[in-house]
Amino acid sequence: MSSVMHSFFRALRGITKTADEWRDARTPEQQYVYLMESGKMKGKHLGSCLDSIRRGGLNTCYWPLAIPQLMEFIEKWRVENNDNEQRYHELAIEELYLESELPHIDLVSCPREEEHTEKIQDGRGRIRCFHVEEQEIEAPLESYNSWDEHAQMARLNWMHTGDSEEKGNGRESALETIIDPCYAIISDREVILPFETILQRLNLQPAYITNYCGGTGLKLCRRLDKLPHPGSSLEEDRYCTGHEDRNNAFELFGDGWDLAYYVLKWKQQTPSHEPPWRALWEEQHTPDRSAIVYND
Repeated sequence: MSSVMHSFFRALRGITKTADEWRDARTPEQQYVYLMESGKMKGKHLGSCLDSIRRGGLNTCYWPLAIPQLMEFIEKWRVENNDNEQRYHELAIEELYLESELPHIDLVSCPREEEHTEKIQDGRGRIRCFHVEEQEIEAPLESYNSWDEHAQMARLNWMHTGDSEEKGNGRESALETIIDPCYAIISDREVILPFETILQRLNLQPAYITNYCGGTGLKLCRRLDKLPHPGSSLEEDRYCTGHEDRNNAFELFGDGWDLAYYVLKWKQQTPSHEPPWRALWEEQHTPDRSAIVYND
């Protein structure tokens, strides 16, 4: 939305009651616990509450919370304040931003291959690439699923499982024709985005991080049952080769006041009823950040 935070504008206007001051020297983690107590957020702006539980600099802010925790925090504020939209922010959104958009995917061509020109609209209104390729693979075949980030869905893959030594009997091997549609998402601008999906796409932090037992360097593993390659020589030596853990952090271009605006923009997608709060399973995977377009 903006590269200059509202908290900076508040300081320029001489507003001294900043989020840092009213949290009484509590750390963001301590402030989160404090505000999650009954009634602690009642009567306060959502932007101020969100701003009081973050760390950050001039352009980005960091919340030491997983996205579900952040959503629980916002839900509690909405309950305590009867979801009063007048208490989301101190200013109307139009007073700070000429234009503000949710992080929809909105590309001009297929993100997998620019040469793909065929398009189709799926049942949820997303524009997908409908380029189809045919592959001939030697039988027998075995299928397996893998996640396709471009299509945001599970993709069926095929592989030959026969033994090459079975050849040589003078007969040609049978070939199977596989139809392989691209299905990459080109645009979902007409789709109602769940709030969880919005947070996932806004998050500058990676979804997963690699942690090593004992910190950096080759150390003894305390989670042998979770090593990525069971039975390896490293496992036998009990050394840690790293564990992929979910990253419980959220980082945003903006501050807590900006995040409050995104809650409001989420609500305004469907004025007659509330949009989805939680994401569907297929929306749990965030697309490549280069495919997300922000108009500001």
